Amino acid sequence: MRLRVLLLLMTVFCNLSFAKSKVRCSAEELKIQNCHIKSKNYELTLLKEHIRVYDKVRRNVVDFPIKDVAQWHKIQLKHVADRTLLEVYAWSKPFSEVGLQNLHWSFLELINEKSKVVLDKVIQKRKLNTQKSTGDYILDPILTHSIKPLKGRKIHWSAGRFSGLF
Repeated sequence: MRLRVLLLLMTVFCNLSFAKSKVRCSAEELKIQNCHIKSKNYELTLLKEHIRVYDKVRRNVVDFPIKDVAQWHKIQLKHVADRTLLEVYAWSKPFSEVGLQNLHWSFLELINEKSKVVLDKVIQKRKLNTQKSTGDYILDPILTHSIKPLKGRKIHWSAGRFSGLF
């Protein structure tokens, strides 16, 4: 009898923990570039080069919104203006003679079996610090950036002196 009760409790608690939403990648997941995000309508598995999207009906694979990524910085799922968006911050691979890297701020809109990148902007630059006394990187100031919902499912974005709608 005790064993049955214990098994029943374990089953209930396990099901409750799997039902929870997880809308952002943890620091460890960002480091290894492998993340699982779960919300009410979507389950996403993010890998280095692509994203598996499951909307409780269809499964789809889309390309990662930023090409040539060296490091994931922050990834989270947002519901804005009745739209589901995957917000991605990622550092590009070093380029040029001094090894500059760009921090991309990107949004992938999840629309059933079709998903598309609706915004990709560079909001910060960095380069490797060769002197190491002040840290690993020399960072430019980050641009002020935001999104704001408007009427009719439109979203206003701004990054520094640039802005627009999607």
